[in-house]
Amino acid sequence: MKQQRACINCGAPASGASKYCGLPCNKDFNNRRMRRGAQLHDAVMNWRRFRTQPRGKQGMAAVCALASLYIDEDKAAGRNGKYDVPWLTDEEKAKFNNETMDNEQPTA
Repeated sequence: MKQQRACINCGAPASGASKYCGLPCNKDFNNRRMRRGAQLHDAVMNWRRFRTQPRGKQGMAAVCALASLYIDEDKAAGRNGKYDVPWLTDEEKAKFNNETMDNEQPTA
C-alpha cells in the first residue's frame, strides 16, 4: 500500500498529489516562505555589500541566526522542517532530509 503524503505545513494527511492538506496550509506555508525569503535577502545583500568593512564581519552570522530562528519557529509549531530543494535528485533529497533530521540536537 502506498504511504499517504503528509502536508508540509502542518503534517496532516495531504490531499491527492498536493503537498498540502488544503488551501489555508498552502497559503500559510508560501506566505511564510515569502516573508523569510525577504528577510534573508536583506541579510545576504547587507553581508555581501559590507563584507570588507568592519560592520560586515557579522553578516554571515546574521544569516545563520535567521536560519536558526526559522528552524526553532518550525519546531515550536510542529512543522517537520523538510523542504523541497528543486535542483536535487530524489535520492539526494532523501539523503539531505534524513541527514538534516538526524543531525538535529535532541531537546530537553
